[in-house]
Amino acid sequence: MLFAHDELHAASLGVFQTYILRILWQLVRAKAWYDAQGRTQDESDMINIQHCKHEMVTWYGIQKTNNPLRPTYELQELTKGMLGDTFANNTLRIKAAETNTLLRFANDMAHKYSNRLENGAAACGAGEALVQYLDITRSNTLNVPLRAVQQ
Repeated sequence: MLFAHDELHAASLGVFQTYILRILWQLVRAKAWYDAQGRTQDESDMINIQHCKHEMVTWYGIQKTNNPLRPTYELQELTKGMLGDTFANNTLRIKAAETNTLLRFANDMAHKYSNRLENGAAACGAGEALVQYLDITRSNTLNVPLRAVQQ
């Protein structure tokens, strides 16, 4: 029996994007980057998304220096529309390769701002598991060894 996993749709465009959205929206709504007092929710969201983008661009540079052999697929822009317009109705509008890089960023942000997240420890654990899965699938051939599957 052959088991073929559709990683593009099941992981990159599925669970990875769900995780990224959950983390980034929680941090935006928690005003992790900027406490926009006296502003509307929409203004506060946009300000925090721009601060998130700035941190993301800085993070890309650090990743390229610290992990030069790992491909880094950068988003050129990060807008409220890309995150789905609202906290409750969201769909991440980016490509799979960008998603895989952004997963690592979201995981790092979950760790950095865990005190701002609902169930921060669980969010960090989930992110670590997803990044580990990504690392395993990227470091093995088409036929993943049993030891790697068990990880």
